[in-house]
Amino acid sequence: MTSIDDVLAQLEGDHDDTGPENSPAGPSAPKIKPVYRDADQWVRDVFVLLFGEYKRQTSAGRGEGLRWCPRWWAHPLALDRLESLWRAWEALRLDPGTGLSVWYRDHFAPAVADLTGDHGPFRECDSQRHVEAEPAPALAAPQSIRVHFADKAPPVGGPPRHSRP
Repeated sequence: MTSIDDVLAQLEGDHDDTGPENSPAGPSAPKIKPVYRDADQWVRDVFVLLFGEYKRQTSAGRGEGLRWCPRWWAHPLALDRLESLWRAWEALRLDPGTGLSVWYRDHFAPAVADLTGDHGPFRECDSQRHVEAEPAPALAAPQSIRVHFADKAPPVGGPPRHSRP
């Protein structure tokens, strides 16, 4: 695991995010290399440190009501939520002004509440026990409904697919 000093050094280190090459200039702009190669590395190096500190600071240091599952990747909702949290972190860390502040307010705090609370995917897990997620039942949508799905919709700005009377 990485120490918080290592994480801070990475955030302050290898990149200069203030130059014009990092502006959203469109497809010709150079691609910014992420600090972490994927959500798994980011969760193990950054999120668990932040979550541990957050847990110590809540409920008089007991972290009551905040649950974590070491097999976080086995929960589809957590996997999706933590990957989106990592992607937001990678993007907002480039904002030299309020980027990370916005990330904590708009992304980290709500995600922690959703993932670790009484109704979150880790609600039955703890550091010693993992409970598999059960998929909800779902019936296939009829064709009359499926024609309205996003993959059947016209491209943005394109002609409408169906004319309505």
